[in-house]
Amino acid sequence: MKTDVLKKRDQQWRCALKSLKRANIFNLPKEWDQIMSNNEPSQEPVKIGEALLRVGNETVLLIDDEPMMIRLVTKMFTKSGYKVVSFLDAKKALLHFATQGQDYDLVITDYDMPNLNGNELAEQLNGILPNIPIILMTGCDKFVNEQSRHFHSIVGVLKKPFKHQEINNLLTKALNT
Repeated sequence: MKTDVLKKRDQQWRCALKSLKRANIFNLPKEWDQIMSNNEPSQEPVKIGEALLRVGNETVLLIDDEPMMIRLVTKMFTKSGYKVVSFLDAKKALLHFATQGQDYDLVITDYDMPNLNGNELAEQLNGILPNIPIILMTGCDKFVNEQSRHFHSIVGVLKKPFKHQEINNLLTKALNT
């Protein structure tokens, strides 16, 4: 059974992601405060701290087994103009992608998921649509190894919690190629 908690404490958002196997507790960077407190989509770049959020209109497939990460990333992306379709289950996402992969401009997936990890998912996504850009997210980089670099469509790895500039850099790399 999974539980997740997101709350603001001492002027900073704190995220606790828990499952039967592990618990990850971390403070979100201060720049996330503006994302969490503003629901309006943006038509212009939004200044968050020192970074500008990359505004886009692309469609993103988001896969993570942690509901809180789905909510956080979806909120960040939709605020910047992206359309996000999300799945908590990698196998269901793969079945969906098999019939509708051409509708997506980018896939962002967690690495450490039950049944199908990020590398396995990337390999199968590449079999369906070889040039789809993929960004891996991980709360623990020890899981992400050199095998991740072998799939040409993996444009990079984000370590949770990530800052806006990190995701912006990978978005630019993924969507401008």
